[in-house]
Amino acid sequence: MSLDDDKEAFRNFSKAFLINFIFGLINVIFIVIMVAWAISATVMPMGGGEVEPTGPIYAFFIPSVILSLIGNIIFVYYLWHGFKIMETVMPNVSIGKIGALLLLFSSFSLPIIFPIFWGAPSPNFQSPVAYFGLFSIFGVVGLIGIILLVIAIYRIGEKYDNTTIKVGAIIYIFLSFIAAIVLYFGFKELENRKSGKNSVILPPQPPW
Repeated sequence: MSLDDDKEAFRNFSKAFLINFIFGLINVIFIVIMVAWAISATVMPMGGGEVEPTGPIYAFFIPSVILSLIGNIIFVYYLWHGFKIMETVMPNVSIGKIGALLLLFSSFSLPIIFPIFWGAPSPNFQSPVAYFGLFSIFGVVGLIGIILLVIAIYRIGEKYDNTTIKVGAIIYIFLSFIAAIVLYFGFKELENRKSGKNSVILPPQPPW
């Protein structure tokens, strides 16, 4: 793999994790808004009883899900191309491509909870157990995808002796939102190193 291929792979990875961070941040904002809306719209009946949230919370939920899907598609696109380049010199990171596809597949589980959120279950899933069962399957697929992705990213960090990438890969298992920005800086560091931006400039030779 040439130097330009190296740079292109690292550029794809840095773009992927920057997008992952940006869309993750947007979703966090949506979640905060939804929680604040739910708290402010909650009505406690005078005679006691259950608390009933009011207000169209789904008005925030739907854009959040749509943005998550869009973000995941773009995220996986750049990941795929990064691993496609890297596997020419590191065949053992090809599992990252599989992990990326599994993550993309699991992200399509989000629309499944639309009927639950609206309180109008689909005719095919009348039982909550069926919902949770299907959602669990997507969750397991997503977990496997994350594990494969983390292993591949960690191997890249090992090969290029980049501690930031190795730490980011480990954090990604637990806090993908935070790890994404760590990995972005890690791959940017590799990209700059390969492009010679971090090279030491030697003083000119004496004339004699």
